[in-house]
Amino acid sequence: MSIEELRNKKIVVGKRETERAIKKNIAKKVFLARDVDEEVQKELIGILKEREIPWEYVPLAKDLGLACGIEIEASCAAIVED
Repeated sequence: MSIEELRNKKIVVGKRETERAIKKNIAKKVFLARDVDEEVQKELIGILKEREIPWEYVPLAKDLGLACGIEIEASCAAIVED
């Protein structure tokens, strides 16, 4: 799969909103940008593994932002509804 999955789906963008979706158990899949802070990645991956939520890396935060329909970088995003 790829970040194309984000198109035409209900999503949340950014660390705060993604964490909130994970904690509310509404995140279906999470995308993490590889070029963001390693601590941010480790923190989210720990939660994702604990809750058994699928996740995928995206090479660049810029590309993730564009796939989410925003013109700025996005460290992460989550699909919250199919």
